[in-house]
Amino acid sequence: MMEKKMFEKIIDDLIDEAKPQIIKDIVNEKVEEAPEVEFSEEHNKKMEEIFSKARRAENKPNRYRIMKRVAVVAVAVILVSGVAFTTCRSI
Repeated sequence: MMEKKMFEKIIDDLIDEAKPQIIKDIVNEKVEEAPEVEFSEEHNKKMEEIFSKARRAENKPNRYRIMKRVAVVAVAVILVSGVAFTTCRSI
């Protein structure tokens, strides 16, 4: 009975060690069997347009962020002007 459990544990350990390699082999085999795909010129143009729009969107500054900065600068100018005005009037 004890030998059977020990044998099963050894087999389980061997299977656990072999799993990653077996998975790699299966994936490589499937990749090699996959047919080569040729996309049409129209498809390639559309994909390039999509990627181009995505690149432009990434490079374009966020309007919300710009407006937030403008608002912060405006508030700072108003506060500095208010402080300067009240300081000048008290002199």
